[in-house]
Amino acid sequence: VSSCAPSQNAVVINPTQTALPVITQISTVTPVKPTETIQTSIPVSAETIRVPEDQPTIQAGIEAAPNGGLVLVTSGTYTEKIRIARKSITLASHFHTTGDEQFVENTVIDGNGGVAITVAETAGPDTKIIGFTIQNGDEGISARAAVEVLNNRFVNNRNGIGYQDGAGLNSGNVYENNRDDGIDLDRSSQAIIENN
Repeated sequence: VSSCAPSQNAVVINPTQTALPVITQISTVTPVKPTETIQTSIPVSAETIRVPEDQPTIQAGIEAAPNGGLVLVTSGTYTEKIRIARKSITLASHFHTTGDEQFVENTVIDGNGGVAITVAETAGPDTKIIGFTIQNGDEGISARAAVEVLNNRFVNNRNGIGYQDGAGLNSGNVYENNRDDGIDLDRSSQAIIENN
């Protein structure tokens, strides 16, 4: 129901009746979690860059994406050191468009001992990273600006995510076997950390 109100069948009451109407059906509306980013359809447009269909690497997809664009990554393992700078983008696996958690498990960014994803100081404030397994990095994500980090899995990094003067919502993530910290906040960081 578009109004998000519980749906119910209409009950016709005789104006002379004094009894209260009986509701014959009630649906329960489940509240949306703050980490829910699912959209029922994402149009493939000039603002959506698909990896590897449109660009061969995630970094190439980020460079090609316009400010405010979506970089949508197909399942696979990507051994890259990614940098987001000078724009706001949404970097996401197909979990973002389907809600299927298999895409989190099967869309892997491997830092290979370096920083897997750097969100530079110049990254736009609406930057989001959604629905990946981020592994084997010195840091899975180095957040030096505001970024929403939603529904990711951080495995076998030194730090899962390191905020250095960074900020943003960190929600719905799983942190496993990171050697130093799951989440490390340094200097003037202001992250909201919930539901991890």
